[in-house]
This record gives sequence, structure tokens and C-alpha cells, in this order.
Amino acid sequence: MIDKRYLSVKALAECGRYSLNLWQLRRLLFLRKKNGLDKCCRKISNRILIREDLFQEWLEAHSEETESN
Repeated sequence: MIDKRYLSVKALAECGRYSLNLWQLRRLLFLRKKNGLDKCCRKISNRILIREDLFQEWLEAHSEETESN
């Protein structure tokens, strides 16, 4: 079973699993349509919720991309 857990931006930054602070995460979200992060985001009213499992996959793919360059 896939864990479809959605977190707010603040909760994701504070969870401690990722080495991103709130401002770094907001910067990534600001550019989410260009960097592909929009696939793991849901916008409800003025809040952005991030699906944690998809964010982790995006992060792994993105880090592999930067390591190969």
C-alpha cells in the first residue's frame, strides 16, 4: 500500500528528514512548474500540500541529475 501522506510546506521543512529549510523549500515551490516539483503538489485555496512519497522520489531523481552533471 502506498502511503499518500500530504504535508504542509512548514511541516515538511520541520520534519527533519530532508536537509532543506523553509526558505529553500519555498524557493523550490516557487519554481515548481520549471523543476517538475508540481507533480507532487496540491494547491488547495492558498495552501500548498506536498505528497511526501512523491517529493522523496523527486528529490532522489533531482540529486542524481546534479551528480551526473
